[in-house]
Parts: sequence; structure tokens; C-alpha cells
Amino acid sequence: MLSPSDSLVDRIRGKFRLDCVNRVPKLAKLTSGCLAITLKEMSHEGIRFVSEEEARKAQAMERELSHEAKEPAKVRVFKSEGTGMEIVWKDGHRSHWSFAWLRHACPCATCHDEREKSGRKPGEPKPKPQTLLPMYQPPPLPESVTPVGRYAISFHWNDGHQSGIYSWDYLRRHCGCEKCKEN
Repeated sequence: MLSPSDSLVDRIRGKFRLDCVNRVPKLAKLTSGCLAITLKEMSHEGIRFVSEEEARKAQAMERELSHEAKEPAKVRVFKSEGTGMEIVWKDGHRSHWSFAWLRHACPCATCHDEREKSGRKPGEPKPKPQTLLPMYQPPPLPESVTPVGRYAISFHWNDGHQSGIYSWDYLRRHCGCEKCKEN
């Protein structure tokens, strides 16, 4: 963590006229409309400036959810219908995800890294290659669905992938309803 006496912080404060830089952790919180910045502790990693919108999204993802907000009251997987999964949470909120979204949002390390490298958000499909005769690809459907303890659910997908563990916290944070999109 850097303190206000550090010359780097003073240079940033002076160059960008930021009077809200006091103690700066790795990810600065958005405060009083100031530009949120990320300062890495190691100098070779540099400084990353982010927009207010990016900082708000990061802050929203870091917010602590109440126990009721991430504890499902009812989980329904519409496997035979092929439509997706619905969770009614203990706080009364209702979330729904299509199987396509769930497959493209797989939280396993391999899928997460691939999405991060290509700049895709969870649930966003890979761009299809431009070819004259595109290959048919069946829609993502689970062959089996398994609870993982009391904290998650796992899918064995029809493309053979099965390493993603979808925690209740992850699913609630990626709820796609209109109310959650606004926050």
C-alpha cells in the first residue's frame, strides 16, 4: 500500500490534479467522483487508470452480498425443456439463465482465462469464425447436473466440458435481470 508521502502518489496527484488520493490500495475505491486508479505495489507492473464506469463495476462485484442474497430457496434446472436454470433466492429475488449463457460463463480457470484474454464478459459467446460453410454446432445443453456441497452447482455439458463449479455467489453476482443490470 502506498501512503500520501510517496513520491509516486504526489506525482499522480499533481499531474492529474487529484486531491482525493490519500492511501491507495491495489484497487482504489471510487470516491467523490475522482478518477479511480489501480496502483500495483511492484513498480514493474505500472499504473492502470480505469474509467469511473469500470471502477463502479469492480466495486459492485466486490460488494458483500447478504447471506439471504446468495442462498437459494429453490433451484430449478429445466433440463428436459432445454431452457436453462432458475433460482429463487431467500431474499425473494428471482434469477434466470439460459444454458447457452451458463456454458459461455463457465467459471473454471481455463474458460475464465480464455474470456479474459479475448476481452469477453461471462456469458458472451466466442466470435464465430467467418467461413463459407459454417459447421453446425449444437446448442449447449447439460447432460447431467450435480449439486456441489451446499454452495454450488456443476454441469456436464454436451460438448464434454465439466470442470466449472457455479457457486451461488457467482450466479447471484451475474444475475441478468433488469434490476441487477441497473446496479
